[in-house]
Amino acid sequence: MDLFDLFARIFLDSSEYDKGLGESEKKTESFGSKIKKGLTSSLKVGAAAVTAVTGAALAFGGAMLKATGDVAQYGDNVDKMSQKLGFSVESFQTWDYVLGQAGVDINSMSTGMKTLTNKLDDAKNGGSDAQEMFAKLGLSMEDLASMSREEVFDATIKGFQGMADSTERAALANDLFGRSGQELTPLFNSSIEETEALKDAAHELGFVMGDEAVKASADYQDALDTLKRYFGGLKQDGDLEKELAYKRQAIDMMLEYDNIHIYSFTMETDITADLDRYRDQAHYDENVSSWIIEKIAEEEKGQSSSFRITKE
Repeated sequence: MDLFDLFARIFLDSSEYDKGLGESEKKTESFGSKIKKGLTSSLKVGAAAVTAVTGAALAFGGAMLKATGDVAQYGDNVDKMSQKLGFSVESFQTWDYVLGQAGVDINSMSTGMKTLTNKLDDAKNGGSDAQEMFAKLGLSMEDLASMSREEVFDATIKGFQGMADSTERAALANDLFGRSGQELTPLFNSSIEETEALKDAAHELGFVMGDEAVKASADYQDALDTLKRYFGGLKQDGDLEKELAYKRQAIDMMLEYDNIHIYSFTMETDITADLDRYRDQAHYDENVSSWIIEKIAEEEKGQSSSFRITKE
């Protein structure tokens, strides 16, 4: 059957067609498994993302996420940005909420975190100036040696919140975070206790998506992007419009003949959106093909059918 689910039953000698279909059904590797890592690697994963994400997320940053796409985009951003900053997905979301309460967009912290990481590496490599900067925050090299990047960030923030001299603090923040240091000033002006309370609130209010849901969201978005690029390429090349125009013209022409019955199964998305049900780019597996034949047979026996295309 054609990928777009157009099926025409022609009352002529179909022996050659049946022979070709039979040969196709003998193929053991499904179309879906062939392209799992390509075009549609996670249509099923996308469905899993919908279940995992919508069940876990009610609201993020104070705004309701009503659509699956919104939730998936959020989870995908968490997945990618947490990796860029060197945070776990849980820590990233917690700090996203905390920083947001201070008027800081965590997505703008990439450069600041890079500056902090460079200073940390300098200190670990014996740089006395960098070591002195961290020492002003009460952090020794022994402390820093066993810390992850997110732990260093957390300890650094606490160090700044403990500094009384705002002028010295601003200069040091610029040294360790670059331009991002100034943006963090509202957070530095709050207390450690207030920050810890916000961290707890992020979890209590359900603003932290679980690792599984974040991973599913990322897979969903990656698959969606691949599909958009694929069909965008068809449209750019003119192939998609040409194929649809061809189908419209072919249907109109065939409907003029009484010995041709046309059936469309496009809306059966449990089948059409499941790439594991395909043998190749143009044929379903034998189970789907048998089901289609049964539905056509029901119509030909005079039973009602919602799949047949007519002029009406």
